Amino acid sequence: MRFVLVALLLAACSQTSYNAPRYAAEIFAEDTIPVPVTVRVTGNMQVSLNGAGFYSYRGQPVVLTPATLVVRGTGSAIIGAVDSSTAIALVPSGTPLDSTDRSAIVAKLLRLSRPDAGSAFKLEIARP
Repeated sequence: MRFVLVALLLAACSQTSYNAPRYAAEIFAEDTIPVPVTVRVTGNMQVSLNGAGFYSYRGQPVVLTPATLVVRGTGSAIIGAVDSSTAIALVPSGTPLDSTDRSAIVAKLLRLSRPDAGSAFKLEIARP
């Protein structure tokens, strides 16, 4: 009985993916037409992607913009449109609507990475 109690206590006190640091963002099309977006993940990164529509293309999950992206863990995620010539805009969640012109990152391919558990998430343009 004590073993079960200790195991439950350790499980409750350990850091899970639910309370791990996360990065959340909104993904939009540069135009008003919905754009199919894919996210490729490497490392120990977990991605939650929710959008206007969802389907599978060549074995890869695709979501239509506008979409919400939440990332946890370490590794990297490559965010891009299925059509590589289409630009997408990424805005960190919680950004006021009147300041999206200054805080939006517009590119054809974006890379979101976090190399180790002690570092912050880094968002960079992989292809302008």
